Amino acid sequence: MKAKIWSLAVITILGAHAVNASPVEPSLCDRLAAHPWDPLRIGQPVYWNQISTSEAVTECRKAVEAEPSPRNMYQYARALSKARRYDEAAGWLMRAAEAGYPQAEFSLGDTYEYGEGVPRSRPKAKAWYTRAASHGHEKAKDRVNKW
Repeated sequence: MKAKIWSLAVITILGAHAVNASPVEPSLCDRLAAHPWDPLRIGQPVYWNQISTSEAVTECRKAVEAEPSPRNMYQYARALSKARRYDEAAGWLMRAAEAGYPQAEFSLGDTYEYGEGVPRSRPKAKAWYTRAASHGHEKAKDRVNKW
């Protein structure tokens, strides 16, 4: 009986590994704007001071136009924010957050907390941090626990 359970566990693990054997290749937008804390990030993280602003804005805009996924919307918003285009960034963050993208929810919390592109609102900031935390975002959980 133990041998059957062990065999099933190995097959399950190997099967799961085989599914992940060919991960999605990161797009140029991913390579230019993926946030280190993003739990759904594809590829290597890009730290704030490493973002090539004009290139990230251009490539992430192209990515959103080609595939308006929440991840692309979030990364476009991040690039716009780096370019200090806060009003535009807030709009794209809202779209990605409303679609349930955890990093966008967390970043929208920051946007409301610091008033970048939106009026400052501690209650709205906390609500977005809480939503991100409910979607498994670890930094959002920390932020909510500190309030």
